[in-house]
Amino acid sequence: LASSVGPHLVDMMRWIGGPVSEVAARTITSRTEIPLTGGGTRGDVDADDGFIILGRYESGALLTIRGEPVTYGGNEWDMALHGDEGSLIVAGSELRLGRSGDPSPLVIDQPAAVNPRLAIAGRFIDAARAGGPSPEPDLADGVAAQGLLDAALHAARSNQWVRVEAR
Repeated sequence: LASSVGPHLVDMMRWIGGPVSEVAARTITSRTEIPLTGGGTRGDVDADDGFIILGRYESGALLTIRGEPVTYGGNEWDMALHGDEGSLIVAGSELRLGRSGDPSPLVIDQPAAVNPRLAIAGRFIDAARAGGPSPEPDLADGVAAQGLLDAALHAARSNQWVRVEAR
């Protein structure tokens, strides 16, 4: 949750829906042994490798984030946004749009894959050359995302909904 894909998903959910007021969470350690390249296994792996976060935006809207970065087949994650006119669902690399009245969700074609790190670096370089501010996310976004992660970890350990403190 606090490493790997968790911070990125939390930041994306904040970017999409704004500040989050409270969260509940669960974590899981699904793989207790990791195969070693030379053969054999290493036991006693106790790091969380999967999570789910339920939350409420300050607007009152609900959110769900699920991450299972060590699943077989790759870094699986999904996100769903539901509104009064339809839903947008991202599952791995597939994007689906479901609108009220449509018989089934529409799979949206994606443009050719772009390396996200190169795109981010390009935006940063463009802003620096123009003398403008650094593009988002910025340090304040990182601090806010970490506050949400801290609340989610506390929620997972305490088995309670936890208020996300503004930072």
